[in-house]
Amino acid sequence: MVPVALCTAVLVTACGEATSQAPDPQAPRPDRIIDWSLRALVSALPDRTLAGQLIIAGVESDGDGRPLAKLDEPMRRVIADVQPGGMVLFGGSFRDVDQTLALLGELHDASSVPPIIATDHEGGLVARLTSTGGVPATRVPPASVVGRAVRALDDEGLVVAEELGRLMGRELRALGVTMNFAPVADVDPSDRVGAIGRHGRTFGDDPVLVGRIAAAVIRGLQEARVAAVVKHFPGHGGLTSDSHDGYAALLTSADELRDRELLAFALAFEAEPLGVMTAHVSIPRATGNDLPATISPEVTRMAREDLGYNGLIVTDALNMRGLAEIAPEPELVVRAVEAGADVLLKPLDPVGARDALLEALAGGRIDRGTLEQSTLRVFSVKEKLGILGPQWAIDAGSAAGDLHFARETLGAAEHVLLVEQIIELAGGTD
Repeated sequence: MVPVALCTAVLVTACGEATSQAPDPQAPRPDRIIDWSLRALVSALPDRTLAGQLIIAGVESDGDGRPLAKLDEPMRRVIADVQPGGMVLFGGSFRDVDQTLALLGELHDASSVPPIIATDHEGGLVARLTSTGGVPATRVPPASVVGRAVRALDDEGLVVAEELGRLMGRELRALGVTMNFAPVADVDPSDRVGAIGRHGRTFGDDPVLVGRIAAAVIRGLQEARVAAVVKHFPGHGGLTSDSHDGYAALLTSADELRDRELLAFALAFEAEPLGVMTAHVSIPRATGNDLPATISPEVTRMAREDLGYNGLIVTDALNMRGLAEIAPEPELVVRAVEAGADVLLKPLDPVGARDALLEALAGGRIDRGTLEQSTLRVFSVKEKLGILGPQWAIDAGSAAGDLHFARETLGAAEHVLLVEQIIELAGGTD
């Protein structure tokens, strides 16, 4: 385990030297100093810590997958052992404000390295903050409603979409959530309803509009200091099958993929999302093989080289059948990292996932540089969000544990008014 003091020491030293003297036009820029300090920190970490930082663990009860309302002893032991880079919360963990703040406090207390706290809060069907009804957060409309509202206002509608992203970010951050697996940049097929669009989770069937709305939501979320993770790359919208249930393939050519799915993501990437989530979907006519994107080096190349994306690549949940049917989880973990994933989301066995990475490292299948590069990306996100080091401490008004701020922010009158306006512009909900 790595004590927080180590994180603090490296970061404070670099920034203290940078700010104690008058600005020097020849001196390295502050962002370069931060980068060097993070690299120094990462290079000093033991292998076990590097491997743990690549994992976002589900906060669930041991064995039955139920979201925890408070940290139990089995989960506490997992966190102490793995020291995951973050934890993901599902609806059942958001029972009420006091309970949520207490749970997040427990998660931080159990972690030697400050963790990312993530959730899925898209709006509509997938809206974790409001799923139990106990947290008085604003009920965000589905993406399909947002898409109709933006179309009704033309370009001015993007301002509304950005403000909606800011609303979601404020309410998430008020509870201490620092990463949102949203927005969805999947594009509906033009001739039918896809598996994602069937539940109102897409902004529409126009890739340009979808990408621009996604970019607006990303800007709003990240202005509120919540990392946006746009999904599901390279595109899940055209499928009628669901990768939660089994193998799914998008039968589109490379040209068709470029002109629709990848176009939407390229426009979304202009807003510089801190993360992108890969889909458990194969694109055989574009890649020449049946590998789901999560374990496909070709799909990673599309993001990194074709679209120039440099942020975190996050897998979709590793327990989903679209991936789980292919190989045992330890093998999937290694193959995802070999393919270029930086973060492994919700393995069923976080300890086993960490151990699989260490075994692959010891056997030469992956090298330490790969783990260091992914951990550096994780730490860079944490630095941008104010999670690492006192120089970037979380603002007092948005820190986990601030009950007054949470109650003041969640379901604020101006937030409710914005949602009402969006619904009116869209001509109602789905």
